[in-house]
Amino acid sequence: MADALQTIQEVIRFWGKEKPNAEVFTFVNKHGRVGVCTPRDIWDHSLRFASLLRQTYGFAAGDVIANGLPNSPERLITDMGIILAGCIMVNCQVLEKDGSDFWNTACVAQCKGVVLAVSDTSAPYCLFRQFLSQASTSGTTGLQPIEGLAQVTTSHAPELTKAILVNRSRTEEPIQIQGSFMDRTRAIEEPIELPLPLSRPDDIVVLFATSGSSGFCKLIPRTHREILDAARSFQGGKDGRYFSDRPFGWMGGFPFDFLAYCSVRVLQDQFAGEEASSCNDIWAVIGRENCTAAAMVPGTIHELIRHFENERPEFVLSAIVTSGQPLRESLSKALGLLTHAMVAAYSSTEAGMVCASVVTSAHQMVDFFSGRPIPGVQVKIVDEDGVELPHGKDGQVLVKSIRNLQSYYRQPEETKALFQTDGWLKTGDRGWLDQAGNFYCLGRTGDAVLQGSVVIYSSWPEGILSKSPDVAQVSVVAVPTASKEKALCACVVPVEGSGLTEEKLMKFYKDSFFGGGASSSAEAEAELASNSAASPKQPRGFVIELKKIVLLDELPKTLTGKVNKKELVSVASSAIAE
Repeated sequence: MADALQTIQEVIRFWGKEKPNAEVFTFVNKHGRVGVCTPRDIWDHSLRFASLLRQTYGFAAGDVIANGLPNSPERLITDMGIILAGCIMVNCQVLEKDGSDFWNTACVAQCKGVVLAVSDTSAPYCLFRQFLSQASTSGTTGLQPIEGLAQVTTSHAPELTKAILVNRSRTEEPIQIQGSFMDRTRAIEEPIELPLPLSRPDDIVVLFATSGSSGFCKLIPRTHREILDAARSFQGGKDGRYFSDRPFGWMGGFPFDFLAYCSVRVLQDQFAGEEASSCNDIWAVIGRENCTAAAMVPGTIHELIRHFENERPEFVLSAIVTSGQPLRESLSKALGLLTHAMVAAYSSTEAGMVCASVVTSAHQMVDFFSGRPIPGVQVKIVDEDGVELPHGKDGQVLVKSIRNLQSYYRQPEETKALFQTDGWLKTGDRGWLDQAGNFYCLGRTGDAVLQGSVVIYSSWPEGILSKSPDVAQVSVVAVPTASKEKALCACVVPVEGSGLTEEKLMKFYKDSFFGGGASSSAEAEAELASNSAASPKQPRGFVIELKKIVLLDELPKTLTGKVNKKELVSVASSAIAE
């Protein structure tokens, strides 16, 4: 049985033989179905791609390969192929135009290669294009080009020397590719058989990224054993047809459900930029594909509630799974209208699934409710000194779980700061527990905010704004808003005589991102998750939202000479209220 297997390689092979023709991944766009992947498809194509990686492209077991493809059949095949080859997959997310966010990840992970979608709307490809040249190998008649492989030459990440180019049609520039990626893998001659298992259960297979206080990602290594244990611990997606557009490269979108149960997932093909974008169109896709459950962030659920306020939808889901943001009582309106039940969940990349509960009546859905700790997980609330607080008192959220990460990948100082001396993991969230053991999450502590379901630390936009030659000093603070959530506000001291204005600096800030124009956190969340953008001719991405830029003559200081963040919050709050 699949639950006795200990490596992902064995599991993919098992499902390929046990349920070869099951429709496990249905890819759709706003026009209809794009394609279906069966376990046999996944096994055959992934195995061929793994063969390319090891035998033709020269990768070795344990090499880290960044994947920059959006959700698509190609992303699924390359992720699984990297794993079958015994390599380690890390997501290639590029938001800043100068690539600072990704270059840091590549250096920490010591990436050896990257998978790129050959498209002018792909931010990773636009970043790498200037560093690519044709990869070649020695042949009887001299150097011969290697189909689909480019050489990477950049001082930003010296160890990253290879780019696997993925396309759906013939390309000429900068590297000539004759056919599509899927055609190339399909054409590899049989028989192909990797000696399984190439990996051991405790070998690292994936590096999940999470936001860092420095503005750069921290990397969380997960082994075959940990991935399969996490997959088998949650049975919410075991039956039915589940719609989820979460990116494969995020922990929330990784195909745990396929590995554990060979269950069905419906998702949008984002390779060609033809995906449904509005919540109404997405709801139509869910109905057209006869989905029984869906994953949605609270913002999308609220939009659907408003849309169906006067006219009920033609179908009701069995369940909606929601997480990533503090919940609101107003979501209870979805019960009976959009779904018969809601699964309120709280998780973190460092600890995995922490809390979950099924909500079937409106009185259960109260503000900030995030479920109950699942088996194997303990939650504790402490004050600033680490002293445990009684029920009903809010404080810092600590977690102890059998799925807590052991350490960040090649980041010992960050690991040391993550844990208390007694082994409890610091989540960076605030919340409380009630007498019944239910957990309520208020959101992030300190100068961090949630943008959609993404944690954004103030130091990230600070670093971007400081690149402007007109900025002398900058401090970004998190400011409470009327909706009880927090927004980021930048307090800036201009260079004397620069003539800097708020409008000029805001344009500089937004132009620093590939995404360019998201105007709200809801739009930004959708763009980050789907890699969609307003203009099809521009690279896809999103902008970390700044609520306001305030220009000051100087930043207030404490008696010790540090920036007085408390006073800045007051200044920023007043500016936003004007």
